[in-house]
Amino acid sequence: MDNRVGPLRVILLALLTVLILAILAGAALYLRDSMLMREGDINYNAGDYSSALARYKVLQDALLFKKEAFQKADYCNYNLAREAMENEQWEAAKGYLNEVKSFELDSVNKLIQECDDGLEAEADRLRSYDKIFLEDLERAITLRLDPDDDGDVVVREQMFLKDYDHRYFQDEKLRDYALRYLDALQQQYDARSEIYKSERELALDDARLLNYEILNGLYQDYRFMADNVQFVGEFVGELPSMRAFNASLHEVYADMHSQIDRTATWPEETYFPGRYSTDYRNNTGHTISLQFFYYIYTWNQHRYLEDSYYTINDVPPLTDYKVVMVEQDNQAGVSFLVDWIVTGIDGYEKTAEEVLDYRASAKY
Repeated sequence: MDNRVGPLRVILLALLTVLILAILAGAALYLRDSMLMREGDINYNAGDYSSALARYKVLQDALLFKKEAFQKADYCNYNLAREAMENEQWEAAKGYLNEVKSFELDSVNKLIQECDDGLEAEADRLRSYDKIFLEDLERAITLRLDPDDDGDVVVREQMFLKDYDHRYFQDEKLRDYALRYLDALQQQYDARSEIYKSERELALDDARLLNYEILNGLYQDYRFMADNVQFVGEFVGELPSMRAFNASLHEVYADMHSQIDRTATWPEETYFPGRYSTDYRNNTGHTISLQFFYYIYTWNQHRYLEDSYYTINDVPPLTDYKVVMVEQDNQAGVSFLVDWIVTGIDGYEKTAEEVLDYRASAKY
């Protein structure tokens, strides 16, 4: 017997063993890859694109599943990009899109451009508007101080500053000033819609005082328009007198409300047919001037007849005074709706333009 047969059989047996082990290893690897593909497909169909992508990426080195894994990974990256874009996660979306290889380049680039636009918009939102707000506000106030300007101050400043309610400020205190200023402008605008002249006057004065308070705060905290002598004189220098006037105005209004029934029947004077009068008292510590307004109705039909106003000036503190209304039609039992505005307190008299502004609010 040839002695060389023994070693040859050993070699063949070893080779066979290696082959069997290789086949078993390949089968195990194929089984693992098949399971990964199946799991990836299940995740994808369930909308769990991240888990699916993780499995498809492992399979990109697998000989039998390589092409399929790359294609399915592209779909995962695309869907993850769309989800990120919906949530405005633009950087993440761009990262996913840059991994997409099998889609048309133009369609991918279009989505990347949308992400770039989103990033630019986000940067705009995060950009500090502190300095820009102060510049826009100074531009608005400068126009307001122009004696030749006859524009609507409130509406114009609302247009100038409307976007600052959602702008980003590094300085939270300045942002609070901006929001309060916008709120004060809105209060001024809303005051114009008050039905009664008296309520309009008080609401406007409150809103204007708030406007001045905010501008004074900006001057004190940020030296806003500190070099503008006219601004400092009006919005800073006049603030104490405005506060005092507003406090006095509230006192006068409280006294008036305690005496006036807005719908009242006044007695007709015996010796003067068509002349109606009633007595009031200035219970405040201020000398006041007022205009009373009467909206006249017949007792039986409540039909509007006419409107009239009566002016009384410089009523001293703690003094009685009579207000007279003459009704030319001499209707019996006339009913009056009474309103008023304060035209002066303690020597401060409103201008003719201010009086007309308050009187323009009639909406009866």
